[in-house]
Amino acid sequence: MWDRLGALATGWMCAPQAVSGPPAEAHLWIKEDPMQRLQRSAVESLMDGRSDTTLEAALEVFEVFASGSLTDEVYILDDVGGKRIAIAPTALKDKYRRG
Repeated sequence: MWDRLGALATGWMCAPQAVSGPPAEAHLWIKEDPMQRLQRSAVESLMDGRSDTTLEAALEVFEVFASGSLTDEVYILDDVGGKRIAIAPTALKDKYRRG
């Protein structure tokens, strides 16, 4: 299954590369990892002593979304609608909510 960006649902992406001779264009298959996982404890350590910093600023993301099903990991996705976002456990997001 191809998504709108040309990536397979498995995470494999096709990068066109010019080669000499037939065929005129070949595809090099590379494994991309568009998602990073952080342990909740690592994020809490990052936030320790940063009472004036938002979770978004500490993780360097546009927005942090809450997930009720996550418990011990934070997912960072590099390109969701052209923005870098994070998905965190609801309790973690609530703990560092500002405002």
